[in-house]
Amino acid sequence: MADKEKIVIWGTGNIARQFYYREGYKYDIQYFIDNHKPKYRINYIPVYYPDEVNLKNNKIIIAIADWYEVAGQLEKMGLTFHKDYLPSELLHKNEIPIMDILERMTDKEDIEKAISDYQRGRKVALINGNCQTTRIRMYLQQNREFNKEYVFLDIPALYMLSADKVDLLMKDDFILRKIELFISQNISAGNAFDYRLSNEYLIGRMNENVTYIRISNLFFDIYFPQGGKEQDPARDDYIRDIFPYDDAVIDELVTKAGFDGNGYTAEEIVEIICMENLFTADFLEWVVRYRIEQLREREALCDVKMLDYIENNWLKEQLFYSRNHPVNKLLKEESVRILKAINSGWKETKIDHEETIPPLAINQEFMYPAFFDRLKPDFTKEWYSDTISECRYTLEEEVRKYLFCCHNR
Repeated sequence: MADKEKIVIWGTGNIARQFYYREGYKYDIQYFIDNHKPKYRINYIPVYYPDEVNLKNNKIIIAIADWYEVAGQLEKMGLTFHKDYLPSELLHKNEIPIMDILERMTDKEDIEKAISDYQRGRKVALINGNCQTTRIRMYLQQNREFNKEYVFLDIPALYMLSADKVDLLMKDDFILRKIELFISQNISAGNAFDYRLSNEYLIGRMNENVTYIRISNLFFDIYFPQGGKEQDPARDDYIRDIFPYDDAVIDELVTKAGFDGNGYTAEEIVEIICMENLFTADFLEWVVRYRIEQLREREALCDVKMLDYIENNWLKEQLFYSRNHPVNKLLKEESVRILKAINSGWKETKIDHEETIPPLAINQEFMYPAFFDRLKPDFTKEWYSDTISECRYTLEEEVRKYLFCCHNR
């Protein structure tokens, strides 16, 4: 046991027990700590209240769900994140949990040491963009060549980054100067989140020798020509989660007089939406040409382009769940192309365990029967899902739900 690190496990519940039986053989476990000490030992190892032992003698691994509360308790005792304690979920993390590090550590040397421990000799990478980049990051991490050479800073997607977190990240240039690989969608200074997250601003604060790879923000609404604007922020959060975008056709039908002058009923609107001739072939062909050209323009300055793949496959299989949520197959292809752009000499571009990467299928826009009738894709669309249910809904059910949620009909 002499060559094993001595640790103490904080917690005695399921998470602590799982950690003990999964990871315990790697450590010399002294005892367990719990604010609510149980009446039994775990595998004959004693359990103590925090005030019964000197917590500064051994590193503490917090193995409970809400580790932040315990972290605050330990910090009041003078203990430091990473050096004196660490949550079990971050112990073997294959990313640098930079926001936790910056939020809980102030000494620059301690921060440098924590980052170095997670680097394990690898170069630091950053990917910047929306929800698509969270999946691309997962794919890249599942490639052995990438994982040997690079480790990502664990920074959330743009829409999840609060101003306070951006302040922390930008407080000192030394974090950004560590980045040797910067992958980013086209984020302009006028983005809706923070000008400091723009490519121009970030690149300006990195080392001049950083490898910079520009990728496209994949946006493709040919499948959804009826798509409207994003939902009104004033709406109930549940509604906005289920239906993040307005449906322009349904919204228009709700305002019409209808067959008898008293407005269309919900069932009449469902019937209209399901008409196979609702869109003309000429209209849809114009939509296709216009949207393809838009994508071409967006990719003009990108180092990794996806237009050729989309053009060759969008009628063979559904490539997008909603206008900005691609299927995993498309994101995997983009990830492989990114790998080749990073280092064309890598022999291996295989993505291991890709089945573990969750799809962006949580919100799905309606695909009208007229789309299938006029453009005749090789695939069909039989059901939909949403954020608050694991059920599968038909288009008719989804339209009724939309009318109920968005128009109280």
